[in-house]
Amino acid sequence: MGYNLLSREHYLWLVNISKNNNYDDIHEAMKIIKYQKKEAETLKEKWINTSKLSRNQYWILSSLLEKYKYNDILNALTNIFSK
Repeated sequence: MGYNLLSREHYLWLVNISKNNNYDDIHEAMKIIKYQKKEAETLKEKWINTSKLSRNQYWILSSLLEKYKYNDILNALTNIFSK
């Protein structure tokens, strides 16, 4: 089960985000949050305006990345989309 890496509540947050967005959109947001944090405010605004993720969904991903390892979230996300 994918939520062994994340708490059940946080795993469900990721499930809810994945209902309205595809894997690539979510993964791209994670990359922006992880690798380009210095310019986060500028990139976040540009990225949200050209994607399907809402500000709230982006903020949730950002919060999850502060709490968990990048690969743990990516594994949970892969598990969600493989079902």
